[in-house]
Formats: sequence, C-alpha cells, structure tokens
Amino acid sequence: SQLTNLIELLIVRVNQLEQNILNAQVFVPDDNFESALIQLGYDNVLDNYVLRRDIINIKNLNIERSGISSLSGIESFSSLEQLIVSYNNLSTINVSNNTSLKHLDLMDNKISTVDVSKNTNLEILVLNSNPTISLSVVNNTKLKELYVSGTNISSLSLFNNALLTDLDIGSTQITNIDLKNNTNLDRLLAISPNLSCVTLSE
Repeated sequence: SQLTNLIELLIVRVNQLEQNILNAQVFVPDDNFESALIQLGYDNVLDNYVLRRDIINIKNLNIERSGISSLSGIESFSSLEQLIVSYNNLSTINVSNNTSLKHLDLMDNKISTVDVSKNTNLEILVLNSNPTISLSVVNNTKLKELYVSGTNISSLSLFNNALLTDLDIGSTQITNIDLKNNTNLDRLLAISPNLSCVTLSE
C-alpha cells in the first residue's frame, strides 16, 4: 500500500541520516589533542578532523601530559564519563555538552574559570594547581570528591553537595567555609594561611 511504501521510505531516510551523522567530521584544531587521539587508536591521520563514529562511544579518555592547549571538539564526545586532562596547557574548557561526565580531572593547567553547571552527574572534580578564581558546584548534587588546592578561589558554596566525602581547599584564597550540610565528609584538607573559619555544625 501507499502507506507501507511511505513508512519504508521514511525508515531508509532515517538510516541515511544516522549514517550521515556518524560519518560527520569533528573539528579538532589542536594537533596535540588529535595526536593523543591517534595514539589511543581513535584517529589515524593528523588532519584536524576525527570521525564522529570513532569517538561517540568513548567513555574514558586519559590524555594527560600531552601539551594540549585547546580541547575544542570535546563537545562531540557525548558518552564521556571520565575525562583526565591533567598537566596540559589548557586555559579554557567547555564541557557543557558532556552531560554524562562523572570524573573530570583538570589538575595543573591554566584554567581561570570552569562551568560545570550542566554536568549534573559529576562525582569527582579535580582543579588543583590552576589559577581558577571562581567555581560553582551548586548544580552538582552527586559530587563526592572536590579538589581545588593551589587555586585562587576565594569562596565556595557546598550547601547542595551533601554526598561530599573528600574536600581539598588547601592553599586557596578561601577565608571561611560552611560545611554544616556536608555530613558525609570523611577527608578534609584545609592547610591554608588564609582560612580562619570552618563551620561544621550549628
């Protein structure tokens, strides 16, 4: 019937569209980022592009110590749950599309600000040794571990992070912090000349 033919045609069109999306190229302008992907087997030619089909299912990506200055293209890694990019040269990072992220390690970069408001599944965030001046984890209610030592953060609200077990705020600009709501906290590292008040209870 005409309806059956129409449905079959629609299915063919949808399949074609899916193939087009998978075969689409993702722009990766940083050669060191692409080289790291090549070393891991997710790409084969250094040409500033990777195929979406080759990265769309990656859950864990460790590209630390790779000399990366830009992670442009990371937004297409839609299945990413763990991203480790410590010891690179990143000054900015955009992970707003990586909503499956559970573990983000940015230690020892040049990041001054990071937006994790869309990363509501985040459980571990490592920002140690960055010039970061502001951070909001208000939306990250699943957060269990937060490390911000050696940053320039001067205030931090942890009221919404009741699951937090590990917190490192050593050598920051934080002068006082309220931990009344963080009753699961097991480990607190707070060696800092600026910290004068830690509130643990009413």
